[in-house]
Amino acid sequence: MNIYFAASISGGRENIEIYKQIGAILESKGEVLTKQVFSDTHTQEEPVRDMDGKIATTEDIYTQDKLLMDKADVLVADITTPSTGVGYEIGLAEARNIPILVIFRNDGKRKSAVVLGNTKFVCKEYEKIENLKKIINDFFKDFASH
Repeated sequence: MNIYFAASISGGRENIEIYKQIGAILESKGEVLTKQVFSDTHTQEEPVRDMDGKIATTEDIYTQDKLLMDKADVLVADITTPSTGVGYEIGLAEARNIPILVIFRNDGKRKSAVVLGNTKFVCKEYEKIENLKKIINDFFKDFASH
């Protein structure tokens, strides 16, 4: 199973430690195509580099992410930190008609009603990594039964 994990990179990396934990959970379910989301090498300050170390252009990033999305069987998106890119990736996944799990923590900031109101998505709030494991396990169990 190919998993596209979407979470904020340019919009803020304050949740990187949580992303690492989410990444580990997702890796137990299949191949995570977007390991850069939970990598320490991707920061807001540093330019994104390709596999050869060359600075990637915005077009390179779009092309790479689009190719990865085309391989994905499922999307898991953390929307705790607002990100235009994550919203776009959710839209791409919806257009491809693949299952979408949207997760978020209640940090006192409103989340997108357009995302949370879409009944095609499974949207779940989590507080701690323990209840997030259950959310992810339930989602993948439901996904596997279809």
